Amino acid sequence: MKNTILNYLLVLVLLFAGCKKNDDTTTNSDNNTNNNDLMHIVTNIVNVSGNNVVLEGYVYNDAGAAEPTVRRGFCWGTSSSPNVSSNDTTIDGSGFGSYQRTITNLSWNTTYYVRAYGVDNFGTQYGVEVSFAIGADPSLPTVTTIGISGIPQIAATGGGDVTSSGGTAVTARGIEYSLSPTFNLSNVTITSGSGTGNFTANLSNLSANTTYYVRAYATNSGGTSYGNVVSFSTLPSPFTIGQSYQGGIIFFIDGTGLHGLIAAASDQGTRAYAPAGTGFLNATGGGQYNTNLIVNLFGASNWAAGLCNSLTLNGYSDWFLPSSGELKTLYDNRAVVGGFNGPDFFYWSSTDNNLYPNSATTVSFIDGTFPIEGKNVGHVVRAVRAF
Repeated sequence: MKNTILNYLLVLVLLFAGCKKNDDTTTNSDNNTNNNDLMHIVTNIVNVSGNNVVLEGYVYNDAGAAEPTVRRGFCWGTSSSPNVSSNDTTIDGSGFGSYQRTITNLSWNTTYYVRAYGVDNFGTQYGVEVSFAIGADPSLPTVTTIGISGIPQIAATGGGDVTSSGGTAVTARGIEYSLSPTFNLSNVTITSGSGTGNFTANLSNLSANTTYYVRAYATNSGGTSYGNVVSFSTLPSPFTIGQSYQGGIIFFIDGTGLHGLIAAASDQGTRAYAPAGTGFLNATGGGQYNTNLIVNLFGASNWAAGLCNSLTLNGYSDWFLPSSGELKTLYDNRAVVGGFNGPDFFYWSSTDNNLYPNSATTVSFIDGTFPIEGKNVGHVVRAVRAF
């Protein structure tokens, strides 16, 4: 009886030892937890710059038999094994192949863990985890603005001094200037090299008698810092409207304060614009351009433009017939120029008229309007020149 019981127990032990768990789920090297799914995922770090990172994922399959990937992307966090349920996640399309994503404004001095993922009919699968570190927050550069020097009407010299790089390379520096002390989108930026130390920058194309505001700047990987704001005013124009100058009377001064237009002190006479039957001449630019075009067509003739072109007055011979806009400015300042005494108050401009090809534009010195007159009609001519 004792032997029978021992034999029975031995059989039970052998039967139990011969049994094993039947489990068709294992974990492969790319964290794919379903052996029925042939999808594989790779995670790569392409580049880390400042507190930004470029990630690359790659989804592929074995033997071309996997279910289609309906969603793919990245998940990341500050702890190991990030997942799509609990961590920051992107969605970067679907299907097989490679994809990239740039993650910006990450926390400084932090290690991150990231996994590419893919979702198909079997569920969510992950690539092998990789990690990257964001370094310490770099300090901004320290820069001061130096005073402005050499200030005539249209130019000046400014600059700055970068006294500290902030711990990373200063990649750009220079000045900004504006008409507003708060600066805005109309700022003008002038670059002046890189690195620390003193630098200068030239401001040009300024307007006379105008206040400007200037600040230096310096940029490193942490951002851009600005120096103190300084202001300066350009010199006023040495000229005034109504001033006698270079053979006539100034009636216009441009923004530089150094250039403008001069009108003859009296009329040059009465002339027609062009011969009868003359069509559109395309004389629609500035007065000097229009005058040259008309003289080239008709020669140094006795027409209005030719009369001005051939004029020598007070030692100057570069007179021309003003455009309609230039002539309107002369009308606006007629009181200080003088000599507009009639009886004809229609003055020929050099501006053609494309709507009425046989006509051109005059300016009425009664009300400043722009009457259109036949080109063969005689009207008053007043020559102007530039300085």
